Amino acid sequence: MCSIPLHLTSLESGQVKSNVAVASDRYWLVFAQQGAKTEPRTSSHLQHLRLHQQKRLLLSLGHELKNPLTAILSLAQLLWQQPLSSEQQDYLALIQRSGWQMNRLIQAWQDYTRALWRELELQWETVELASLWLRSQELAEHLYRLSAPGWQWQWHIDQPLSHIYLHGDPLRLRQIFAHLLGWLMLFPGDRYGLRLSRWQNWLVLQLWEEGHGIPLKDHDRLLHECLEDYAEVTMGLMLARQLCRLHNGELSFIAQADSSSEWTVLLPFAEELPPELPTTAQLILVVSNDAPWIMNTTAALRHNHYGYIIARHPLEALDKLEQLQPTAIVVRPASSLILADVVESLATSSFTATVPLIILSDEAIPLGLSGFVQRLPLNSHPSLLIDVLDRWCFPRLAPPAPKGSLGRPLPNQTVLRLGLGHQINLPHLRLLEAEDLEQADLLIDIWRPDVLIWDLPADEVVHLSNHPKLQQLPIVTLTEESSRAIHQLGNVAVFPCLNLEDLMEVVLLAATVKPQS
Repeated sequence: MCSIPLHLTSLESGQVKSNVAVASDRYWLVFAQQGAKTEPRTSSHLQHLRLHQQKRLLLSLGHELKNPLTAILSLAQLLWQQPLSSEQQDYLALIQRSGWQMNRLIQAWQDYTRALWRELELQWETVELASLWLRSQELAEHLYRLSAPGWQWQWHIDQPLSHIYLHGDPLRLRQIFAHLLGWLMLFPGDRYGLRLSRWQNWLVLQLWEEGHGIPLKDHDRLLHECLEDYAEVTMGLMLARQLCRLHNGELSFIAQADSSSEWTVLLPFAEELPPELPTTAQLILVVSNDAPWIMNTTAALRHNHYGYIIARHPLEALDKLEQLQPTAIVVRPASSLILADVVESLATSSFTATVPLIILSDEAIPLGLSGFVQRLPLNSHPSLLIDVLDRWCFPRLAPPAPKGSLGRPLPNQTVLRLGLGHQINLPHLRLLEAEDLEQADLLIDIWRPDVLIWDLPADEVVHLSNHPKLQQLPIVTLTEESSRAIHQLGNVAVFPCLNLEDLMEVVLLAATVKPQS
């Protein structure tokens, strides 16, 4: 829009009329043009622009570093043609090795940046696993100088690799396994193995070693930072994970210090896999950074034919949730992993409303999560988690048991029902009934029940905190409102049962949890 002042000529006094402009009046001619609407720049958009600038800076900096490095390597090559003393040859060899190492590190850095922003183009082909495995070992030896010429790695492989085909970029697939082999061979163990299976729509390759493991201090950083003493190899691991994600797969690991480690690679397959390959339809996302608990839990999951993928950070959990869309999520916070941070991260995904979430914690579950949420005590045995998965999350894994096949409960198994809001039937159980919290408190001292059924309105939950003896029992809830309210109290084992036909099974499952002391 613009405006221009109009300077009108003075009129003779005889012609001046009340409706005619005079020189003392000021008028403006205004021109306006409709402009395109512009949306305000949101903070997220500005953050995206900042990240984009950082990415371009990293890529350009890598390119600029390569220029002087190429000159140094070329000069070193020329110096080899000159007569040199043995000491000079040693120094020149060191310069050349360091130069090539830096060159590989910069290349991995640039590839990682492009892969992170999904700007690395893949040449999709059908790749046979047997050939890929051999060529990956050759590439690892070339990149990391791991072995003397002619030396062969000894691997225990549980399935033939021939006639198994992957769908992906051959070069990038070789890089994934070469970087993993580079890490495994950096700290030689006693035994190495490769295990194959199918989890949902992925071919799963698990590379394991026994005898070394990974120090606990490195678990949280290994796929997210360059470790000081192993920059090149850990940069390779970061690149390997991003390359897996570009192939619509994932990478994770489990490990114990001075013991063992296992790397799990999920990749798309090109043709139908052999029928003898172990197969599971369930993939569990395990969010925790407690190494001993992870090892015990994943062993139980594998034994019961569940697939698993590990996340140790809230954002990593969100990435793997969106990338893999697992059939259940198990969260066990410990040390630096804070439950509220994990919940806040997962709540940003709409997928959490459709997938069962099991939280092992003694603290209250933060608000913000929708969908099925089950809370178990922090130190629950892995067998209890398996029971929850088998009976609640995936009841089709086993054929339905005939009615009455649960077996007669132990005679001393006692259930305390608090409130009379629903009509329930629990044959063969010793069932006590209390109309209010005070009456329930008296009964618990006399009968010492195994399970409490909450059948009061949800607004009565606030008074439960005044009765610590009741809070120590596993609590079966019959409405979603009561379930959420009791979850917020913290330090309570809650077992929701929204279908009264399943009440017997839920009560028997809750009875396996020992009352908290």
